[in-house]
Amino acid sequence: YKSPEAAAIPARYKDPDGWWTGTDIDFIGVASNKQFLKEKGLKAPATWEDLTRPELEGKVAPRTDRPPRRDDGGRDGGGRR
Repeated sequence: YKSPEAAAIPARYKDPDGWWTGTDIDFIGVASNKQFLKEKGLKAPATWEDLTRPELEGKVAPRTDRPPRRDDGGRDGGGRR
């Protein structure tokens, strides 16, 4: 099935064979608390792999202030209702 709405979406956001069409673009990044890192003598993570460094174990948390989504049972990122 190829949605007629896909015609309005730029080619770079679609599979050339029509298998998928991107429907949104999200920013995904890493933010850090400079003061916390300085106090702990830690280097700020610069890559996704950096988040797995042993010295950061237990100090990495996902963002939880997003609005509830229809596909997560009404829970926010922290599992609250």
